[in-house]
Amino acid sequence: MKQVKQNDICSREAEAGLLGSMIILGNREPGRIGEVISKLDVEDFYLPEHEEIYRAICDIYSKTSKLDAVVLREKLKQGDELEPLGGVDVYVPKLVETLTSAANLDYFVEIVKRKAKNREVIKIGESIYEAALNSDQPDGKIERIQELSSSLTPIEITPDVYQVKDVTQDALEGLLEEKSGLSTGFSKMDWHLGGLRPGNLCIVAARPSMGKTAWAIDVALNVAREGKAIVIYSLEMTKEELVQRMICSIARVDAHKVRQQRYSPEDVTELARAADTLNKYNIHIKDISQLTPESFRVSLMTFKHRDGVDCAIVDYLQLMEAGGKKESRQQEITTISRQLKAAARGAEIPIIVLSQLNREVEHRMSHKPQLSDLRESGSIEQDADVGILLHRPDWYHKGEDDYNKTNTGIFQIAKSRNGPTGELELNFDEKYVSFGNLMERY
Repeated sequence: MKQVKQNDICSREAEAGLLGSMIILGNREPGRIGEVISKLDVEDFYLPEHEEIYRAICDIYSKTSKLDAVVLREKLKQGDELEPLGGVDVYVPKLVETLTSAANLDYFVEIVKRKAKNREVIKIGESIYEAALNSDQPDGKIERIQELSSSLTPIEITPDVYQVKDVTQDALEGLLEEKSGLSTGFSKMDWHLGGLRPGNLCIVAARPSMGKTAWAIDVALNVAREGKAIVIYSLEMTKEELVQRMICSIARVDAHKVRQQRYSPEDVTELARAADTLNKYNIHIKDISQLTPESFRVSLMTFKHRDGVDCAIVDYLQLMEAGGKKESRQQEITTISRQLKAAARGAEIPIIVLSQLNREVEHRMSHKPQLSDLRESGSIEQDADVGILLHRPDWYHKGEDDYNKTNTGIFQIAKSRNGPTGELELNFDEKYVSFGNLMERY
């Protein structure tokens, strides 16, 4: 491999200039010190002596919200990193003496950050090279290389604190020009949610057999009918099972009857037409038994760049694994949900994640779920932009002689960052395993 030049990974002058500028600004403009600390980590410095000085600056600032040069010198004397350079009393003054002012602080920050990112890229590049040479099968190598590549993120050194006056105009224009998100195909739900918005994480949770996968299929078909592209990550059903349900839903043919080989010639005609229609839709299915947040993010970005995906569905959350050792399943689910939210923001598309609810629902007379019923919830309810809870009363009363079926699914919008919460009803057609004809519940 090509030899890495020292100048590619480090700039002694920029690191020294940055530290000198921070010392100059110390008491005079302490807020500037805080801005630098918010952008640079200790590990962004390459030279050990500069890393030691920056660590001391961060420690002092965290306790006093300012930087006193005398206090800095005393703290640095507790270590020995600067001894080979003449000691604290020699090296620290040199950092300041070489500068005429602190005017180039932002420039120094950019250089130090860029060099640190170069080192990260080189390190990952070396790991990719090693992965390509190991004895794994090609698919294993590719997966490892994708994981390594996905860990790289762009340099972000833009300010994270703004005055309101700097944001007001853009915010006003965005508010007036804001468009609704992708339609779910259900008007009242779209009204509550403002559609499926880019960057949003939508959790749809229910007990088993309530119809959450059926609803997800309905949404996928509705999105596809509008000419949009969607990808479904199916961890529970095979791609054949998923497509069979789509075909039966479009054809309005009883799926149970088809599985029992009790279909008519007319049914076959409708199923064939439905298959032709489905072929025209831009739907992708990732049929996979194991999925980690990292592999999901890599796959999603691949789909987005290659096919322009507009929405993603994951079925379902509790079948995902975080990878690596975790203290508990709850901690693992917390890690997964946070990374799913990050993936939605990074891809700038809505992500719908189906989730299981725990058994607490069964013990309530009303059987109405709550956000706290999210199984192994971790921080799912905090990370989600939208939280929808589904239950079907008919499921809990089937077989009762005096019960009149409602044929409805109740969707409780328990959380919505961009709209009102509330309850909605969808008619549930058990024969076609499909929802429709939405009306608001009062």
